[in-house]
Amino acid sequence: MNETRIKSAIRGILYYGVIASLSSLIAGALILVFKTGDAWTSINVTTNGWNGGADLIELGLKSSLTEEIASVLLASGIVILIAIPIARTCFTAMQFALNGDRIFALVSLIILAIVAISFLVVGPIEAGLYKFP
Repeated sequence: MNETRIKSAIRGILYYGVIASLSSLIAGALILVFKTGDAWTSINVTTNGWNGGADLIELGLKSSLTEEIASVLLASGIVILIAIPIARTCFTAMQFALNGDRIFALVSLIILAIVAISFLVVGPIEAGLYKFP
């Protein structure tokens, strides 16, 4: 791959990653903002049924379901945002290796190893999963 295509691919990783993360974060935040009180569960529509009486139809989602959807969207937005530099580093390590730049490929792999160690070791320690005497 030539340098222009590499830069274009890295730019695409950054651009589309930020767009995906921002979209997920905004959607989750909007769900939480517009779910205040019973706004989603108490929307009622009165219709004239076949029998001439007024039928009451409830629209919307349960409050707990909207909170779950919002939390999943917010968490996925944060995970995507964290994954962007990791994906970029993986891509650059692969490109350095394909271009024969062994030193830069090794440095990129060391950076990825540090990130992996922080996720696999430091993260669980900070979360309190490991107890030290």
